[in-house]
Amino acid sequence: MAITLGVDVGRTSIKLVAVSGGRSPAVLWTAQLPRDGVAEPGLSDLARRARALAKGPFDTVVTAVSSESASLLLFPMPFSNPKIIEKTMAGEVEGLVPGSIEEHQLALQIVSSSKQGAQVAVGVVPVAALHEIIDGLSPAGLEPRIVDLDVLALWTVAAALGAGAAPRAIVDVGASTTRLLVLTGDRVRAIRIIPGGGGAMTAALETRHGLDAAMADAAKIELADRFGVDPGGEPAASADEAARLATVRDAYAALADDIAVSIRAIEHKERIEVDRVWLVGGAARARGFDRLVRERSGIESEIAKPPEGANADPSWWPEGAVAFGLALRGSRTAGGSSLNFRHGPFAYGRDVREVTRRVAPLAIPIAAILISGLVSFSVRYASLSSQATEIRAQVLDAFRAEFGNVPIQDPEAQIRQQIKALDKKIAGLAAPAPPAEVLRVLSTVAPADLDVTLDTVTVEGGRATFIGRADRFETIERLKTALSGTDPFGDVRIQDQSKDGAQVKFTMVADLAHESEEAS
Repeated sequence: MAITLGVDVGRTSIKLVAVSGGRSPAVLWTAQLPRDGVAEPGLSDLARRARALAKGPFDTVVTAVSSESASLLLFPMPFSNPKIIEKTMAGEVEGLVPGSIEEHQLALQIVSSSKQGAQVAVGVVPVAALHEIIDGLSPAGLEPRIVDLDVLALWTVAAALGAGAAPRAIVDVGASTTRLLVLTGDRVRAIRIIPGGGGAMTAALETRHGLDAAMADAAKIELADRFGVDPGGEPAASADEAARLATVRDAYAALADDIAVSIRAIEHKERIEVDRVWLVGGAARARGFDRLVRERSGIESEIAKPPEGANADPSWWPEGAVAFGLALRGSRTAGGSSLNFRHGPFAYGRDVREVTRRVAPLAIPIAAILISGLVSFSVRYASLSSQATEIRAQVLDAFRAEFGNVPIQDPEAQIRQQIKALDKKIAGLAAPAPPAEVLRVLSTVAPADLDVTLDTVTVEGGRATFIGRADRFETIERLKTALSGTDPFGDVRIQDQSKDGAQVKFTMVADLAHESEEAS
């Protein structure tokens, strides 16, 4: 059973959630470590302490870059070909991010696609920020295989909570920012990053009442738990408590107003009506905050319940929602985000070894098939060449016996057609690309996270045919996209695909570029 560990590196704490893979992912264990004001350069030491909290083994680590240091853009594109989108996206983004585009790492995901075009989510992260989180976690044994954006982890969480046809919002109230994502079904409609979160209440207590950071944070939690943050009703509190509570309530009310205004703006722009608001994040747990958001927005609002299969222990939910969404990336059935900044110069080195490991069990039967095919080809080629030579000799002998020394200009049409047919068969046996090269390229370009089983691989004439099984239709489309236009593959077509129980059977055909064509 594969286990994925989601690591959410927040401003005030590091949260870890381990999730089992498979069709019914479940939370196995969780952990949380306060950062205690540790700055980013101290992340490695903190990560080692976090690693020590792990209650069991894990196979894959998934983490995220904070939305504070990254940019996320939603682009409408007039075309939907993934390769064209990938080639043109850097030009679209350049000028929209601070500094040079070469100082940033891009990752994109096609959110929706049609014949008219595509909606594309583009994440842009400074190279320095990406180095910081990868280099900070890796020495502690937490090297991330996937680096996403924290706000897009909410997409995966929303998919696990249940799609539903009506538009809905999921809001993560963090320490310094509040992340808001609106979906219709499984389609992202809008994303907003709202400055301010739980830290705004702490800062207000520090500024207005002269408390230090630790005292202000403790007072915020205690007042919210005792009296609630909904401004309705007078608290039975001392004068000092009442003044501090008013400060906390004002800050929470301002945040609720920001959430309500953001949702209304999205509704107006997208011409939708949000049906429900799900609240997650540590600051969202303040008593009465869900009622406050409901009053200010006029939309049914509630603290999101843990998805089915997740441990409902209040010590990690809803604070650990982002870490849970990141961990779900390791599940084959998880929907939502597939953004990953670990490519190009930041590629995860073990991916190549993983592909080799998965293909290795097939090496012996594939080798046997290839050897058999090559021997068969050699025998057939020699046999056909011999037949063609013999026919040519018979034609010459018959012509000379009939016409003596008259120069041969036009043999009998029937015999000539036989020679041409045999020559065509001989030429057809010469494969444009060796079978071994086809399999090598296939194992190199196919994404490591694809759940695909190839039952038959045939290389004949100018095409390669793959017959196999996958976990879903989207996986087959991703394999087709990965192969398209990659030497020696030309046009790649899905010839047939059909649902068979929990799997999808498919037949895929790829044209192979002939050596003579490549040379030209």
